[in-house]
Amino acid sequence: MNNLPKLAVNRPITFMMISIMLIGFGLFGLSNLRLNLYPDVSFPTITVFSTYEGVAPEDIEALITRQIEEQVGSISGVRRVRSLSSQGASVVKLNFNWGTDLFVAETEVRKRLDMIRRGLPDDVDQPIVFSYDPNDEPVLVLALTSSTRSPRELRTLATRQIEQRIERIQGIASAETAGGFDRQINVRLSNAQMRTYNLDIATISNRLRQENVQVPAGELIEGETVFSLRTIGDFRNIDQIRNSIVSVTEDGNPVYLKDVARVEDGIAQPIGNVRVQGNDGVIMNVYKTSDSNIVSAAGGVVETLDDIRAILPSDVSLDVLTNRADFITMSIRNLVTTGLQAVVLVIIMLLLFLRSGRSALIVAITIPISIIATFSIMDFANVSLNIISLSGLTLAVGLVVDNAVVVLENIFRFKEDGHGSKESAISGAREVAAPVIVSTLTTLVVFLPILFVPGIAGLLFRDMALTISFALIVSVLIAITLIPVLSSRLFEAELVTSDKKDPARNLLHKLLIWRRQNVFTRLVSLPLFLLYFVAWPILKIWAWIVSKMNVAFAEKLGPWLGRAFDSTENAYKNLLRKTLRKSPWVIAAAFGLLFASLPIFYLLGGEFFPKVDENFIIVDIQREPGVSLVELERTIIQAEEIVRANVPELRLLVSDYGDKIGIEGADNPGGNQGRIRIELVPVTERSRSQMEITAALLEQLQNVPGANIREVQEDPLSPDGETGLIVQIYGFDQEVKRILAETAMQNLREIEGIVSVFSSADQGRPELRVEMDRERIARVGMTTAQVASALSNSVQGSVATTFVDQGLEFEVLVEVDPIDRSQSTSLQDLQIRTPSGEWMPLNNLARIDRYMGPSNILRVNQERMVEVEADLGSLDLRSATDLANNALASMAWPEGYRYELGGSAEEQRESFRFLLIAFLIAGILTYMVMASQFESLAEPFIIIVTIPLALTGVLMMLWFTSTPVSVTAMVGLVLLTGIVVNNGIVMIDYIKILQSRGQERFEAIVDGAGRRLRPILMTALTTILAMVPLALQLGAGAETWSPMARAVIGGLFMSTLLMLFAVPSMYYVVNAFVERIGFDSVHKEDPLSVEE
Repeated sequence: MNNLPKLAVNRPITFMMISIMLIGFGLFGLSNLRLNLYPDVSFPTITVFSTYEGVAPEDIEALITRQIEEQVGSISGVRRVRSLSSQGASVVKLNFNWGTDLFVAETEVRKRLDMIRRGLPDDVDQPIVFSYDPNDEPVLVLALTSSTRSPRELRTLATRQIEQRIERIQGIASAETAGGFDRQINVRLSNAQMRTYNLDIATISNRLRQENVQVPAGELIEGETVFSLRTIGDFRNIDQIRNSIVSVTEDGNPVYLKDVARVEDGIAQPIGNVRVQGNDGVIMNVYKTSDSNIVSAAGGVVETLDDIRAILPSDVSLDVLTNRADFITMSIRNLVTTGLQAVVLVIIMLLLFLRSGRSALIVAITIPISIIATFSIMDFANVSLNIISLSGLTLAVGLVVDNAVVVLENIFRFKEDGHGSKESAISGAREVAAPVIVSTLTTLVVFLPILFVPGIAGLLFRDMALTISFALIVSVLIAITLIPVLSSRLFEAELVTSDKKDPARNLLHKLLIWRRQNVFTRLVSLPLFLLYFVAWPILKIWAWIVSKMNVAFAEKLGPWLGRAFDSTENAYKNLLRKTLRKSPWVIAAAFGLLFASLPIFYLLGGEFFPKVDENFIIVDIQREPGVSLVELERTIIQAEEIVRANVPELRLLVSDYGDKIGIEGADNPGGNQGRIRIELVPVTERSRSQMEITAALLEQLQNVPGANIREVQEDPLSPDGETGLIVQIYGFDQEVKRILAETAMQNLREIEGIVSVFSSADQGRPELRVEMDRERIARVGMTTAQVASALSNSVQGSVATTFVDQGLEFEVLVEVDPIDRSQSTSLQDLQIRTPSGEWMPLNNLARIDRYMGPSNILRVNQERMVEVEADLGSLDLRSATDLANNALASMAWPEGYRYELGGSAEEQRESFRFLLIAFLIAGILTYMVMASQFESLAEPFIIIVTIPLALTGVLMMLWFTSTPVSVTAMVGLVLLTGIVVNNGIVMIDYIKILQSRGQERFEAIVDGAGRRLRPILMTALTTILAMVPLALQLGAGAETWSPMARAVIGGLFMSTLLMLFAVPSMYYVVNAFVERIGFDSVHKEDPLSVEE
């Protein structure tokens, strides 16, 4: 490596061409990068979703959930099994250890489910197995509304005319419609008429099924022609269904379906609904393919909407409710702007310190080359362009110039000492090449522990670690090659050659030489020649700009800044002379400040990930179990009116309530909940933050009668959706757990800051239990299964057949008219037809009792539990966890009953623990790298003390800015481990060089620290200034990274300030002690240092 500067200075064109090629490869890589909000995170969670329509939670648990848990719970790598049994649905979530191959795990889950399929009830639908990916969320949500058309018509328009057109767009996987009502042919039978004609539901359903047929009847050969035979007997219209013959009377008269039933072309029984801007509507979720760019995919849909609107009726509106690409674009645009602001601040700082426009731009050129070249390596490593990787590049802006600053400043020193430009470039770069490489290694090694941190933190920050590492590797190569090249040329105002010939004539001369070569040589060298031809005028223009800037600085600011820096350096050296004589006191003061600052940690709040203002609020509204859809709708409308009255920043309002069908309703299958999504105007157009609006709104929403209302913080980085404080209560008896949950809720409500508290055991679900009288049933020649089937057919109905209209298939549902079964008393009089043809009321065969059953049953690791969930409002998670622990510990817990804290608190504890371990490992690795450089065990220890000193700055900065400790702040602390030691390495290395030249230890420390003051301040300030735009939390998504930036700024500022005195003092004391015990390593020649 020490020979690279000389090689580069002697072959300037070669290394310029290499730099241009790096930029070319980087731009090509940038064009291939995928754009996402988050990195490709594979959560180790697999969900098994099963449905058994109409079955109570307790039966779901016994018949489905337990069997699935027992089979899949023993799969290798399963960390936790969590299940939810509710009305008609079972959800079993498997949490695997991080790093588990989900493809293998999912295959094993399917295999285990196949083994128990025969043991499940026949009517249970095939269990659905799926995993979670935050990038699988809808990229767009569209709304279809009309003031004149019914929800059924809107749904028909969406499914027939819109879905397929959107799914044909490149990058779109599917479009799924929600809301509206499905068309259904309802056959509503009259109990009285069925008894008159001695018919039951099963007979009528079978007859309709047999009447609606289209059967192939083979082939008929007539001469040389072969005819295929088809019997056409399917229903063509509703009247054919009405006029179907379902029986014949004793005197031979036909009994038509219309004689015993009302046949209506209607809708399926509504179980849920969607309201858009206060009116019934339809929404459509649009999903992208896994390998597509979210921005281009969403953009393709938006561009197609005008064409779709043109084919829709004029009274139908199609609008975009949410577009994830907008927030992603704003977040990434903000990060790019932040990065550019950082570049400008860094360049301004370089101009001030180097007092030369020429020198500042030499260093500044490191930034675009390092960042752009990184894109090619990101493409090769399959790292997408997301807010994590872009944040890493923003941080890298301040780091990549550090190496160039150290190299250029040393070259500058040689130039000031009277050496020639070429000699200064080579010698100055060679002298600091080793410490530059080692300081880069100390930064790189801190990322190794992050790459191996398990959990969401490790997966997320892998992209950041890789991008910063890539940029630093490129920057160190640029620093020891291109920086000497440019320094040797620009310090003498030389550009491409050192001769004084006319540039145009010189270029023509090179062209003639190239033409005289053989064909092979010309072909091989053509790309480099073209690059040279393109680069020459660019570099010429750049040199002119640099020369003008250089003159301006030299004439105006240069002399004044030079005197200011000389005065600062002299003042520092004088102060250092005094502090070295009192080194023990200096060291004690530095560590005293550290210990004095530690209590600040307990004053800081704590959260998993910072809350982000994403321009929307989600509110969940829960009524008592068993509430009707009509009553739930009334509650939703009341809440909507409160939102409109209290949120002037409102842009759009969408409500979704009732049961959901399929996987979408896996986590909320109760039918008694609604969700309101409140879209806000952009943050730049409002004075209140999303969090402030939410706090004020929730206070008003508490006035809605009979409803529990809470905010839902959608967190795509939480696979279970558990973002608040969750208390899990375990024990044998369900009633005891319910009482404990009520006490826990009361205690949690007393905690200031907690907005609302809910319990999974709050209320039961009303049931009517039909207790079969087996003896009576047997006397009439029936079985309990036959009675249960007759009851199910009467109440729930049965799909007898289908009806095809315009290519679409609709169900024909046969059921007892709701008028005849609207109350439990009418249910008792429900007539059951016995095998002998006799009709008998249900209450002669069974007893009907009212009962309050559980609305859902939660289990963790095959153990029942009750869950209490608290909305934290403005209270941070760590404080809430501490206060909740105190409140719960004060309760009287019976033997065999216990509580655990789950949700984000559990994930936070694990992430913090692993990041703390990563911090310690990073410190050890940093020490090992420095020990290898200095060939000493004592000197790296001197530098490593800057790491705990940085903690003082981190704590003070977080406290001063009221920033809670989060995962991103912890990552900033880990990054500091490799950053803060760099200045100590440069200082100690130069002190050793001076000592090796024979200078006395005391003077070597003073002169070495003084000579390295300027590069130390420059490298610290470049990193700090690069972080300032991130720390100021400007623009969309900035809340995520401001804690990291603030931690880096505070830690680097304090550690730099303290290390200017603490490191020289430690070096002085430690080396004096080493000499005293007879083991002197100070005067060993540093094998990595190069003397002049």
